Amino acid sequence: KRLPRISGEVASEIARLLNSNAKLVGDGERAVQPGDFAVLVSRHTEADAVKEALSARGIPCVAAGGADVMSTDEADELFRILSALDNPRRQDLRFAALSTRMLGRNDADLAEMARNGDGMLAEFTAWQATLMRHGVAAALAEIEADTGLGKRLAGADDGERRLTNFRQLT
Repeated sequence: KRLPRISGEVASEIARLLNSNAKLVGDGERAVQPGDFAVLVSRHTEADAVKEALSARGIPCVAAGGADVMSTDEADELFRILSALDNPRRQDLRFAALSTRMLGRNDADLAEMARNGDGMLAEFTAWQATLMRHGVAAALAEIEADTGLGKRLAGADDGERRLTNFRQLT
C-alpha cells in the first residue's frame, strides 16, 4: 500500500521541480533536467515502482543497480551475434543474429535474404575479420556503425538501459 503512494509522491515532486523554474548553479546556471535526479532505494521492487511512477508522468528514467547484465536480453542477443561471427557461413546463425532487436531485421527482411541466398554473408565475414584482427570491441563497434545498432537500441522501450547493457557487455 505504501510503496505506490511513496513512489508517486517522489515522482510528483521530481515532476514539480522539472516544471518549475528551478536552477542548478555550478559552472554557470541551468534549468534542472531529469538526469539531475537520483532516487536511491533498497530493493528492486522499490526501483520498479519509482520507475513506473516517473514513466507515468513522462519523465525519462533508467534503473541502475544490482541486476546481472549477463542475464539481460542484450546478453542473449549479443551471444547470437557473436555465434554468427564465429561461423559466418552458417545461414541459420546469421539469421538468428539478424533477427535480434540489435540488428533489427524482421521476417520479411529475412525471407527476402533467403530468396536472394545472401543473408549478409559478406558483412558477417568482414566483421569476423575485424574480430580476429582487433578483438570483440572493435568488431562490435564496426557492427554498430554499419547497422545503426546503437540508435536502434536507444530508440526502443527502455532504450537507455538497453544501450547501457550493450556497452557494458562490449
